[in-house]
Formats: sequence, C-alpha cells, structure tokens
Amino acid sequence: MWIKIRFIFSSLYWKMNYQKIASSFFTLLGTYWLIIELLDYFFGNEALDKYKNFWIVIVASVAVSVLMNLQKLTYSYFIKDKDIKIKLVIGDIFKQHGDIVIATNTTFDTTMENDFISKHSIQGKLFLKYYSKIEHLDKDIECALKEVEPVEILDRKHSKCKRYEIGTTIKLKHNDFKSYWLALSDVNEFGKPFSSFSGLQSSLESLWSFMSTNGHMDRLVLPILGSGRSSLNESREKILKEIIYSFVSFSRERKITEELVICISPNDYVNKKIDLCEIDKFLEYHCLFKHESSHSPSSSVGI
Repeated sequence: MWIKIRFIFSSLYWKMNYQKIASSFFTLLGTYWLIIELLDYFFGNEALDKYKNFWIVIVASVAVSVLMNLQKLTYSYFIKDKDIKIKLVIGDIFKQHGDIVIATNTTFDTTMENDFISKHSIQGKLFLKYYSKIEHLDKDIECALKEVEPVEILDRKHSKCKRYEIGTTIKLKHNDFKSYWLALSDVNEFGKPFSSFSGLQSSLESLWSFMSTNGHMDRLVLPILGSGRSSLNESREKILKEIIYSFVSFSRERKITEELVICISPNDYVNKKIDLCEIDKFLEYHCLFKHESSHSPSSSVGI
C-alpha cells in the first residue's frame, strides 16, 4: 500500500490520471448535488441544511476520486491457447516466491570491493542474503561453469580472467529456490559494464533455451534485465516490451514455466516514470494474438 501512497505524490500519477480524476470528481459532485435536490424537493430546507456542508463534500470528492484511480500493482494474462501466465508486478523481487533470474557479467565476477558489484544490485542483495562468504558463491559459480568453455582468457589482477559468451546461463541451487545467472554484459577490470540491446535480445533467447533443458517448470521471477548498472542505453519500457515479446514468442513453441513474473522495483516505478498502462496494453495484446513475424517489438507499429 505504501507504494500506492508514494505514487500519489509523484508527478507521473497526476500526469497519467488527471483526466480520470477530474471525471470522477465531477461525477461524485453531480451525484451529491442530485441528492441535495431530492432532499430539498421531498423534505424542504430543514433537512437540506444538515447535508449542505459544501467544502467537506469538495474535499471528500477529491479524496475519493484519487483513491478510485490508484494504479494497479499487478497485471496478469494467460498466453492464448497456452497454460502459461505472465504477471507484471511492482515490488521486491525477493518476496515474489519463485526462482530468480539475475543479470551478471560475462566474467561472472562477484567481488564487492570498490563497488565492483553493488550491494544494492540484485546480485549483491542475493549474496548478502544467502551467503556468508564470497568464496562460497564463487565456488558455486565455478562448479556451474565447469562444462562451459570460456571465449577468452583475460590478463587481469583484481577480477576474474575467464570471459564467457554473452547469454551464458548457469543455475545455482539455494535452500528453497534456484537462481539463474545470465551473462548480459561485458565488464572491464574496474567494474564498468558494457552492454547492448542486441546483446539483451540474444541473451533472452539463450536464457529461455537454457531453461527449456535445465529448468524445472517452477515459477520464474526476473527483473528489468539490463537496467541499472548494466549500462544498457534503452528505456525500461522498451526493455520490458522486449522481455514480454521474447518470452511469448518462445513459449508458443516450448514451455519453460507455468508462470513468468516480471518484477519492477518500486524505485524504478516512481523515479523512472514507467507507464504501466502502456505496458499493460502491450502485454495483453501479445498474450491474446499470435504473431508470425520474428521482428522485435521495437519494429511493431502502434504497439
């Protein structure tokens, strides 16, 4: 609920909803005035005076209009003719109850020294929440990469030297869930990441393909991949659309999960001015209609 309250005081809320709020306000005010007229007609001024505190009605109408137009925090649709649900949620990714996708770098670096990996990132939060030592996490990653050949051996002193292909995915098991680590960006020895939208597209394909053979049909939760410190120079709305489009396209051929949850952090929702109404329409459209085109949503007209 606090997310909704915070959103009310943002400029985005008023920009998106002022017309709806105004419409609700005048509807409520008109209804009130109709009641006043009826009271006046049937009972006269004596009854009317008890209900004619106009300023209280104005304030109440504004408050109710705002509450009537609060943004939904969850949107969900089933892919047509498939028993697969896609859900869009605003909230903490670690409270969504499912396996988690984590965007990482192609060297699978984990060090948090000098903010190489931010403790505020999803990777950093997972480490702090589920590991006592960084060596334990590195051991799990090394074991998961045992059968994967690196594409390059780098000459570095303060970070890992084995670089893997963009889209490389590994699975780590935890007590009550699994995490899928997706190599989404290259990173230099100082922790500066480099990524591209085409890299995101190929990485999503690699992720779904990996899960089609290594997944467990469990609920899958992923963030807005490539946003934040991954340095992908695209809006979060465009990334969300690409994730939806890619997953729906793949799921029409192969099933990898019963439910995909795309989780938007509350800070992104408010501070990055994500238009959820537009994303909701996009999600509904692509779940309801099958497309033969292999083009990404960025080339779709009117969507």
